[in-house]
Amino acid sequence: MNNELKKIKDSFNDNIQKIKKLMSLDEIIVDFSLLALHKAKKAEEKWDCDKHPSYNISNEINQIKNIRENESLKPSYQIMLNQCVVLLVSYFSSAVEDIFKESFKYKIKNGELDELGKEEIKITIDQFIFGEIEDMFVAKKDISFQDMQSIRRSFKEYIGVSEKDRERDKDVDNIVFGQACRNCIVHAGGFMNSKTFGQIKTAKNRTIKTQIRLTDNILFEEDEVNAVKDSMVAFINNLVVKVCKALEVENADKEADL
Repeated sequence: MNNELKKIKDSFNDNIQKIKKLMSLDEIIVDFSLLALHKAKKAEEKWDCDKHPSYNISNEINQIKNIRENESLKPSYQIMLNQCVVLLVSYFSSAVEDIFKESFKYKIKNGELDELGKEEIKITIDQFIFGEIEDMFVAKKDISFQDMQSIRRSFKEYIGVSEKDRERDKDVDNIVFGQACRNCIVHAGGFMNSKTFGQIKTAKNRTIKTQIRLTDNILFEEDEVNAVKDSMVAFINNLVVKVCKALEVENADKEADL
């Protein structure tokens, strides 16, 4: 069990690293371009080229160094950062779902059903023969892993994560905000709508965009994306610890960042 949970965590962290690389892609391109321009500048100085100031390579070097401050390119960066939030929410939801299903399977295989054994689900013969019980259970119970209330309720009712382990903090509220903004970015053109605005009112402990207003255009900054990412990593790490505690399983990775 602990090995399966560690694999899920490792996969999630690998996906986080991919997003970090995506966020720094421009830095890689900038470094590559600057290297070429510095070589050209050395050649220019060596041959003492007499050029008009407008053709001075130093101008191009400075422009590339300050590319993130270029007003014409700023909207493109913000679109990229918004899409990083969309990716984060997807990777987070997938990791939480995998943790739930592995925990569910463990309870079934080890006969630790408790109240879970009294749950009723309707399935066909084909599903019974060929289906995965954990997939059928999630589908029949309509559990959403892109909603923190659904996540917390499901882990309490079906896995046994105790109520005292489910207190809200800045990490939970940052994730709630990220999930809500993901829906606006994907379905509402990136503008804060009334439904989402109502959802984030409860996320009072968040550290991101605390002054956002209804109808505001949602534009993430890099440090805000990192805040969502860090909160998700902390939540996944803590969730694994709490699940192992609830199932009385030794956590092979209990020294992880908590």
